[in-house]
Amino acid sequence: MGKIRFYADASKVGLPFIEIKDEGDNDGSIWLVDTGSNDNILFGYIYRQVKDAMTPVEGNYNLYGIDGKKTEMIKVKTTLTICGKDCEVTFLVRDDDEAAKRLSEDMGFPIFGIIGANFMAEHEWLIDFGKQEICIPD
Repeated sequence: MGKIRFYADASKVGLPFIEIKDEGDNDGSIWLVDTGSNDNILFGYIYRQVKDAMTPVEGNYNLYGIDGKKTEMIKVKTTLTICGKDCEVTFLVRDDDEAAKRLSEDMGFPIFGIIGANFMAEHEWLIDFGKQEICIPD
């Protein structure tokens, strides 16, 4: 079973963040793990930096925020290597750069986006807040 330690102490920052690193990748990508979000979200300012590694998914996609407002977004897919396993991941691209940048500034590290509950369930992730890690079956 693979394990990913929380990037920051969740008891201090209040949220579980993880770092996903490809082999040989010195600078991984940091993600908020959010069981309250069904979808994976990629922040727009990050998308513009990595869009050549993404494949667009046809169609119109909507996301409803906590405030109930509907936002139309594009959907993209890519492959992330997580604990040595290649995983195809789809993301909705959220272009609310100001809020995303503010969150990164408040946390003190760049946040790429959100890993949502559907992805975690599909890949059988187990979140252990006591140990501050995510267990991922082989």
